[in-house]
Amino acid sequence: MDSATYSIWAMPTDGLKKELQGTIEQLAKSYGGPIFEPHVTLLGSIPHLTETEAKKKTKELAKVIKPYDMIFEQVLAMPEYYRALVIRMQHTEEALGAFHAAQKVFGYTDYADHLVHMSLFYGHLMPEEKKRMSEEIFIKVGQ
Repeated sequence: MDSATYSIWAMPTDGLKKELQGTIEQLAKSYGGPIFEPHVTLLGSIPHLTETEAKKKTKELAKVIKPYDMIFEQVLAMPEYYRALVIRMQHTEEALGAFHAAQKVFGYTDYADHLVHMSLFYGHLMPEEKKRMSEEIFIKVGQ
């Protein structure tokens, strides 16, 4: 049994992915953060799971979840490293359905209150820096 932890992500389609990747890279360059792929975390850091189990359950989940629109509502600065700057997504039936399906398939219910979001920056910054950063975002919200 390996000791890795796994996360389950919903990924944007090509056009949106390219736009978001550009934003993530520009913010990382300007503010000294890491570069990562744009994604919506359905489940993060799932413990006690082997690679084989992770693959099996992910295939099971893929049969249940259908593609859905990622509708962005608001840019938020948050205190956590992995959520320093996020875009809150509209909690549509499809987005919440994907989250709940992942919980069910993986038997993982340690999320008390899930914020459906996409991170744009990872890091520890002062509130003024996060405010300035959020003003630089040109992602279309509400679309």
